[in-house]
This record gives sequence, structure tokens and C-alpha cells, in this order.
Amino acid sequence: MLAALRDGGLRVVTLTNGNADVEATPLAGLVDASVSPALVGSAKPDRAMFEAAAKAGRAMAGSTLHVGDDPEADVRGAKRAGMRAILVVPPEHDEGGTCSHAERVRQAADAQLAATEEERADAVVGHATDVVPLLRTLGFGSAGM
Repeated sequence: MLAALRDGGLRVVTLTNGNADVEATPLAGLVDASVSPALVGSAKPDRAMFEAAAKAGRAMAGSTLHVGDDPEADVRGAKRAGMRAILVVPPEHDEGGTCSHAERVRQAADAQLAATEEERADAVVGHATDVVPLLRTLGFGSAGM
């Protein structure tokens, strides 16, 4: 998926509250930059993290799409920084749950509808690979994607 994004002309920046060195992972050749609390001095949802990610990607916040799995740290943080946001509800969050993954995605989408417009995800998906087909709809990527 990351290769498809880059092939489509998009710059890919990882933004994490963790401390992983992306250059030491298989993602190294697939991302343009990585932003972490050690680099910025704060953590998501702090606006400074998102601003640093946009800067690392050589983009303005308004032309940046953040994809994450946490409604507060990822979606709300990105939206407050002026970015677009997609909430991913991955299947692994369903371990031990009492409802299906599809039901969890629906519940997350309903919760996003209840959020204020400035803190609402632009889309909710059930898997990160679902992001690529949405990009053109949301105004990102090239026609070849």
C-alpha cells in the first residue's frame, strides 16, 4: 500500500507516539520521513506533532491527509491541526470482543458522525488498504491510483 501511495505521487510520512526507528524497519524504503515524540518534544494529539509531519512531507496542513486508528490522538489531533483524517478500525482491535469487525466499523462511523465537524474523520474504514480507493474521492493522489 505505501508503495502505491508513493507511486501515485504522494509523500508518505509516519507519525507515531512510539519510539521505533523507521529506518531500522522494513518500512525504511517506503516512507519519505518519520516523526516521533523524541523529534518534536510532544506527542499526538498535540498540534506540534502534526505540524512537524506536514513540514517533513513538505506540505501545508490543509493538503495533508492523516490516517490513524485512534479517534482522539489521530483524528482529533489531525483535524485540530487543519488536516483531513481517515480513521482505521483494524480487525486486531476486535480480540475478545462481542461484535463483528463490520459492527465495530459501523459503531466507529456512528461515533464519528456524533463528533463536531471540526473533529470528525473524513472517512472510517475497516483496514488500511481501504484508504487507497478513497484518495481520489477525498482529493488526494493522481489519476493513476
